[in-house]
This record gives sequence, structure tokens and C-alpha cells, in this order.
Amino acid sequence: MDKCTQCGKSVVQVYNGNPLCVDCFTKLAEVFNKQEEARQRSIVLLMQEKQAIEEFMLLQVGLPPPTPRYEIYRLVRIQP
Repeated sequence: MDKCTQCGKSVVQVYNGNPLCVDCFTKLAEVFNKQEEARQRSIVLLMQEKQAIEEFMLLQVGLPPPTPRYEIYRLVRIQP
């Protein structure tokens, strides 16, 4: 059986040609989850900013504020 390239334990998954054990693969998955959460957070902030700008522009010309197009409540957590 192959050994993990990081710690030498038994391999359960190969990522980019690198055999990884359960612990190392879990650590890698956590890194990917944190990166995805950061992307989602920046998208949510941009969507909120867009809504605020649209509302400000409409109020400046005397139109009523629109109903929100996006309902932004929480981030979606990706499960490994």
C-alpha cells in the first residue's frame, strides 16, 4: 500500500498526483472550505453593496426604494 507524501500513513485519496492519508486530506479539504467561504463572503458583500447603490440612486431621483432582489442571510457551508 502507498504511503502519504506528507506524513507516511496509509493512503486513502490521491490529490494532484500526491497520495494523502485521511488526516492530510481532511486538512486540505478544510483549506478549500475556508477559501470557498472567503469567496462567498466577498460575493455577498458585493451584492449588498450593489443593492445599496441602486437604492441610493433611486432615492436621489425621487423613486421609491426597490424590494431587495437578493435575500442574503447566511453563507453556504460546503461539507467535505
